[in-house]
Amino acid sequence: MPEDERPEKAVRNLQGIKGGSFTLTLPRWWLTKQGLKKHSPVVMVEDGSALKLAPKDVHGRKRKAEIDVNSLENPKHLRYAIWTYYMQGADEIVVRSRGILSATAKKQLREVRLDLVGIEIAHEDGHSVVFSLPSGPTGQKLDAMVARMEDLILSILRDAIRSVGEDNLELASAVAGREAEVLRIYRSIIRHVVLCNRDPEVAHASGLADSRDLIIYALLARDLSRSVYHGIYATKHFLGHGKSLGKGEYRKSLRRLGEISMTMHRLAFEAFLEKDFQKSLEVTRLMGQARRLEEAISRKVLRDAVDVGLAVTLLLTARELRRIAGYGVAIADIATNRMLTPQTPRPRASADVSP
Repeated sequence: MPEDERPEKAVRNLQGIKGGSFTLTLPRWWLTKQGLKKHSPVVMVEDGSALKLAPKDVHGRKRKAEIDVNSLENPKHLRYAIWTYYMQGADEIVVRSRGILSATAKKQLREVRLDLVGIEIAHEDGHSVVFSLPSGPTGQKLDAMVARMEDLILSILRDAIRSVGEDNLELASAVAGREAEVLRIYRSIIRHVVLCNRDPEVAHASGLADSRDLIIYALLARDLSRSVYHGIYATKHFLGHGKSLGKGEYRKSLRRLGEISMTMHRLAFEAFLEKDFQKSLEVTRLMGQARRLEEAISRKVLRDAVDVGLAVTLLLTARELRRIAGYGVAIADIATNRMLTPQTPRPRASADVSP
């Protein structure tokens, strides 16, 4: 990191004043960077053992991103750039073209609103489209946001497992198209994590007691989204095969593997919300069952294979279902890291500080 980009640091001593209160001078370099002066309001929020300070109007300071359409060769890259700026906490995203935006391009830009929670078109003309987003406290709790994501994921996994177990291609087709629903919630959670990090008031309203937990929530959202991906791909392998998965015993074994994996997923998430270490341990125990069942399915398929296409589909489907179990273990690890943290003992208050 260049020397001029290194963050500043300052140490100040508390100064006592009449009435038992204390004052602390803020470094001039920080005030200058934040554009603060005498009587400017500053919000202070407890953050673990630290005290986080920010200008009161931090969420009113718009973070703007501009995208030059002409610099992107593929329209998909434009959508990807908008998604990324959204997740990184942009308050305004300006998409600009040196030429006239075609009707098709504008239609595709309007459709971005289906991908992202809360995004709206604030302005549109021949050369540009401007998206706006809310940035202040919304009252949304991070636990509630990830719980909604988990409810959706369990619904998708349940239908994915059922489609395979019941040889139901129609249900598999419905499941295969639901990935966008999960990604929409995932992106909104990552954006909220970024806003919590940026604005102490958003963090406080979200029920965050320690900014360290933002890492935990980001990892959780990522692994939740990846776990459902494997459930959806199990149905895509089935759809690719395009016909029955053969003997009922194969489908029964696959369904059993899927049910174990989904149970692990559910227990791991409950361990996270409830801070229940025993449920994390139960997830790790069930992983052995899932692994052994996948191995048994693979051995039987390879031993009895007659139809190569069917054998490949069964092996790929079993692998995807077992990977859901693997993400169950990953989520259990996240839950354990959330609950098993060393505690810093509170120092005894001195006579000068105690009320």
